[in-house]
Amino acid sequence: MELKSLLLLSAILGIVLGLGFFFAPSAVMSTFGVSANEAHQHTARNFGSAVIGLAVISWFAKDARDSIARRAIVLGLFMYFVFGSISILSFQLQGNTNSYGWFIIVLHVLLALGFGYHILIHRGPID
Repeated sequence: MELKSLLLLSAILGIVLGLGFFFAPSAVMSTFGVSANEAHQHTARNFGSAVIGLAVISWFAKDARDSIARRAIVLGLFMYFVFGSISILSFQLQGNTNSYGWFIIVLHVLLALGFGYHILIHRGPID
């Protein structure tokens, strides 16, 4: 997938999920079979704000030319999606979520693979 499209997809998914976790943490978490007390809601809102921030970074990076900064953004997104995949997979395998949890894992893994391709395998400018 072209990097611009990957960054756009990351931005759109990040805005949708981030806003959901920020403004309606209990509703989003219940979709995944997780009940949310006050501490969980606070953590979900904090997570949502971080995801919104990453989405904004992705949005503006999609039109940037190849540079050290753009490479750093792609590497940072790659690391986020790799470690996010591991964290969410661990949570899922412990039986903490319902089958919808696999959807989020698949999204994270696919985005990690996409950003990994552009930062680790693709040679030449990151355009």
